[in-house]
Amino acid sequence: MRRLHKGIILILGLALIACLAVFWKARRDLQAARQELQEVRMANEFLKMTLGDMTVAMTAKDRAIDLERARCEEQKDKDAWLSVPAGSDVRSMN
Repeated sequence: MRRLHKGIILILGLALIACLAVFWKARRDLQAARQELQEVRMANEFLKMTLGDMTVAMTAKDRAIDLERARCEEQKDKDAWLSVPAGSDVRSMN
């Protein structure tokens, strides 16, 4: 009987050690996954900020292009009006 108790205690002790080893490995893996998730979150936030900044810059550039096009159109209209000879009928030029 005493030998059986020692065997059971030995088996339970080894099982406990194996469980602790699995627990520690799982804990390390979980900590590594949490660290990686935190890094991905930080990178995602950086990309969001960068995308926002790029969107603002693109919008400003689009506005500047639109203003420049409007100025060019105005200048074309002005040049066309100035190129009409004095005293001529504009309706006859169309």
